[in-house]
Amino acid sequence: MLVAIIAPGASSSIAALKIAMGGFGVLAVVAVILGATTANVLNLYSNTISAKVLDVRLPRWQLAILGGALGFVVALVGYQNFTQNYANFLIVLDYWIMPWLAVVLLDFYVFRHREPMGFSQAVPVNWNGLLAWVIGLGVSLFFISEQLQVFGVKAHGPFAAWFGDADFGYFVGFLTAGLVYIVLNRRLARPSDAIVEG
Repeated sequence: MLVAIIAPGASSSIAALKIAMGGFGVLAVVAVILGATTANVLNLYSNTISAKVLDVRLPRWQLAILGGALGFVVALVGYQNFTQNYANFLIVLDYWIMPWLAVVLLDFYVFRHREPMGFSQAVPVNWNGLLAWVIGLGVSLFFISEQLQVFGVKAHGPFAAWFGDADFGYFVGFLTAGLVYIVLNRRLARPSDAIVEG
């Protein structure tokens, strides 16, 4: 905010930083680049771990190179409309994570599945969880009211008007996925295990 106040006419945030820092502008830009690099190292690490969970049989250094190359391609494709693309990504991430969170919390605390579930041959896929997640995500889209621009169309669910265009999709997705997961696994629930000890 301070940089924007000091250099209001700058063409970009990096240009504004360079103006605000005066003779230290180059050092400030280098610091920003190094900071972004270290953050992306953690992102690449997460990508390689996710690929291993999916049972991709490549060394981690190769997965890191592939992840970096894919990220570079995505950056080239989306940089011209970066702000809107980034906002779209965050909205999709929010909608994706809420029904997933309901499944994970119920699976761990109510159904007591303490062993990790994945895609390897040794551990079966949790099909009930996947189905509950898909249904929760699908139902949540009927209540979406966001500035998500996909192919020039604003995302607006048909039931969002019920709430004055407030976005209740997150909550609906969470509750729907949770209820579906409970119904699909009702035979697995052990009431004595589900009681939270005080």
